[in-house]
Amino acid sequence: YHIPMIDFSLRPSWESISRIEHFLRTVGEEGIVGKKGVILRSGRSYHFYSAQILVQEGWLKFLGQCLLSGLVDERYVGHRLIENCGELRLSACPLRPETPKVVSIL
Repeated sequence: YHIPMIDFSLRPSWESISRIEHFLRTVGEEGIVGKKGVILRSGRSYHFYSAQILVQEGWLKFLGQCLLSGLVDERYVGHRLIENCGELRLSACPLRPETPKVVSIL
């Protein structure tokens, strides 16, 4: 099982949040991932954590939709596929001193 999460590559702005929300609603309506989750500002961009758990097939479909969206960090998706798991930080670290903060709840 996987918790769907993704690293977006959009610069912080209200327009970026709106684009991310629209994308997530679209994949939610397609049944790929649930419509509930949170968007966090991670510093230079955004992260998404879903409240729904997916089986392998659903997770792969979610990652594929993310790649096709043009909104995500493709390298993040590549690493997740290679490692067969998703992970994103929830805390600050020396290279990323800003703690991710919730900016939208879906």
